Amino acid sequence: LDVDGYNNYIYMDDETNCSAEQLFFTLVIKPMDGTYLGTTDNTSYQMIKDGTQELFEATRDYYDYDGWNYSCVGCTVSPTSFKMGTSNVVLTAKWTPKIYNLTKDLDGGTISVTPPTTMAYKELFSLATPTKTGYTFIRWDVTVGGTAESSINSSTNTLTMGNTNTTIKAIFEKNAWQKTTHTCNRTTATYTIT
Repeated sequence: LDVDGYNNYIYMDDETNCSAEQLFFTLVIKPMDGTYLGTTDNTSYQMIKDGTQELFEATRDYYDYDGWNYSCVGCTVSPTSFKMGTSNVVLTAKWTPKIYNLTKDLDGGTISVTPPTTMAYKELFSLATPTKTGYTFIRWDVTVGGTAESSINSSTNTLTMGNTNTTIKAIFEKNAWQKTTHTCNRTTATYTIT
């Protein structure tokens, strides 16, 4: 150990040569389904104690970058730089799903549980069944933001938020009444009931 008690040296001594090699620690940066410096692969650096490395924001479609998760001994992490401590370190990117607007079209009906006005990417929400006098509810449709972005599972009435502002619409069918005429012959009169 040197005077600060942290840097480790391996001394290799033979009869003709004496040299010292400082131990290196590894920094691994994991973009976690995102991209860092143009690659989705992990990026590694060999560093000595107090060595510094410039840091950049990672990127990921439909997510906001939210810094790094890490655990280390004596390292320092800021938004733009890393300073090595005395242990190997793994920085894993933190992500927050982007938020999109959700608009509902009840087509004149009412609903017991109102859907939220915003939802996060890939968030799930169970849709209640709306009602409309004189109509039967058929299904929910995505009228804006569909085509593989936002989708509704019709068997569970569950909305999965996509990567764009979305409008959902309640689809109703007008109740149909069949008109039938019956004639009852009584001894004193004939009644026609429709």
